[in-house]
Amino acid sequence: MRVSNVTAQFGAAAREVFKNMSAGEYSYMLIFVPSEYREKKNFYDWKSLKESDRIKSVLKSAKVKGTKKSTKYGKTAIAFKNLEDLKEVMLRLEPKEYYILDCDGDQLVEKNARFVKLLMLKEVNKN
Repeated sequence: MRVSNVTAQFGAAAREVFKNMSAGEYSYMLIFVPSEYREKKNFYDWKSLKESDRIKSVLKSAKVKGTKKSTKYGKTAIAFKNLEDLKEVMLRLEPKEYYILDCDGDQLVEKNARFVKLLMLKEVNKN
């Protein structure tokens, strides 16, 4: 039942990553939504959309390890073990290109990107 709720709320890519995660292994999930996904011509033909070159290059330049990733219907879901790895990817993207999910517990909860940035600042100030 949880997996079907994830699909309905966040899409097939998030479902794929979520069902292959061990409890407590990952803290955050970033859902990348490419501009092609929002184009009117693709509105009912998302099946033709593949993984965006943009997210591929961002992940390559961020050099994060230990993530889980899936792309379905143009959206890419990436699970991160910690806030630092999430930050490396998130700060390379435009705010309209993604949203963040908190993976704490047995469900996914959408978090405001501004809230996540405040958590990052808190971490920096703590060190």
